[in-house]
Amino acid sequence: MSASWTDEQLLRCLKDHGVAEKMANAMETTSDPAIAIRRILSESSGSIPSFRANSDGKFKLMIFLGSARNHRTYWGPHSLPPRSGDRVLQWAQGLIEQRNADDNCGTYDVVVMDPRELDLPILDQPTYYYGGPEPAPDKLVKLQAVVEAADAYLIITPEYNHTIPPALKNTMDFFGCSKYANKPSAVLTYSMTEWGGVRAGVALRPMLGELGCLMVSYSLAIPKVNQVLDEHGVLGDEHAEYGNKFGKMMGQLDWYAERTRAHRDASV
Repeated sequence: MSASWTDEQLLRCLKDHGVAEKMANAMETTSDPAIAIRRILSESSGSIPSFRANSDGKFKLMIFLGSARNHRTYWGPHSLPPRSGDRVLQWAQGLIEQRNADDNCGTYDVVVMDPRELDLPILDQPTYYYGGPEPAPDKLVKLQAVVEAADAYLIITPEYNHTIPPALKNTMDFFGCSKYANKPSAVLTYSMTEWGGVRAGVALRPMLGELGCLMVSYSLAIPKVNQVLDEHGVLGDEHAEYGNKFGKMMGQLDWYAERTRAHRDASV
């Protein structure tokens, strides 16, 4: 058999694997089997994060993870994790919880956009390209609503080839600029080397500005992350300065989140 399948062959394969009902539902809105197949694949896996229905006045903070890695390297030390970002996320969430208990800090309801969990396909069209005979997949509609509901964004990412990881850009580009607009963002980068992923942070500043969620001036980079944070996201005592730097960055995010939300509420 040819390595390249036709739409009809793919259709028969999907039906043979117990998804006939899904195919029938998808074909109700289109006569094109390729469109129906894309719809099933985009909605068949991955979880959809959501903010709590009642956040009690808290700011809604969306954390985007930049890496989708899920395998250890064969050439590196066996002590290295498949994805160092998991320990950075644990550390950041712990500090945010501490700030939530401090009356002098902004408080946040947090959701995480993890490209590994979302399992989105390679971007062929963002949500705002859909319409007419091909409405946007329900999964994208729900994710877009969560992105739009956020008051601020925190990007936790490494750098790939000195720039933004493809998994991060692919995830964020599914949603239009208007969903991010008039909200602040902050960037926390990391790496196993002494550079801390700073080049991804530099590349993200114009991208976030174009999306409309302007990046605060203070950013944080953690070099040699697997020496700074242990597997549980605990910071070594000799690296306490990173906690202080994270607080400074979040202080700026607090200030902008409060003021931009007030202006958005006033314009409704």
